[in-house]
Amino acid sequence: MPFCRITLTRLIASFSRINPHITFQVSTGNESVNLFDGGADIAFRATRDIPEHLSGRKVGSAFWAVYGLREQWEKKQVNAMTLTEHRWVSFHYAMSKLNAFLWIEKNIPEKNITFRGDSVLSVASAISSGIGIGLLPCMHGNQIDKLAQISPIVEGLGEDIWLLAHPDVRKSAKIREFMNHCSHYLAENRKRIFGQTC
Repeated sequence: MPFCRITLTRLIASFSRINPHITFQVSTGNESVNLFDGGADIAFRATRDIPEHLSGRKVGSAFWAVYGLREQWEKKQVNAMTLTEHRWVSFHYAMSKLNAFLWIEKNIPEKNITFRGDSVLSVASAISSGIGIGLLPCMHGNQIDKLAQISPIVEGLGEDIWLLAHPDVRKSAKIREFMNHCSHYLAENRKRIFGQTC
């Protein structure tokens, strides 16, 4: 699951204001980036197990909840299980390892799944378009004005968010400075970004 683009852009912007000489090349998507072979200097990764050859720090947790179109669902909040008969947006089978995909497959009738997206962003876009309700990480759903969170946090779907780098790369002063900035920024904005204290 990719880190939220909106949050990442704001984080980089806050760093760039005090470090205008440092430039960024950013890649977001579902594909894994290999830090070991130089595919990237650092990465945000949602995982329960980090590879032994990487070093990093936990910067938050990705909590999930059900979201719907704000104009239809604002001020309504119910348990996710009471929503199973509504029209749902889900994830493509290529994302079958995602806990949210597994929860939907287990709890939502196939006939009620009206759309499958190949990324968190495509699912969020479908929900924003009124195609159905669906599960999103709070750090994504809470950043989209057209969406409202309509269930409490769904237990068992969350993963820790890690900021990772190859140990050799962390020797760079610029990398250390950015990683420290990320940790402070995310700690200061934890509730707004991640949906609850984590």
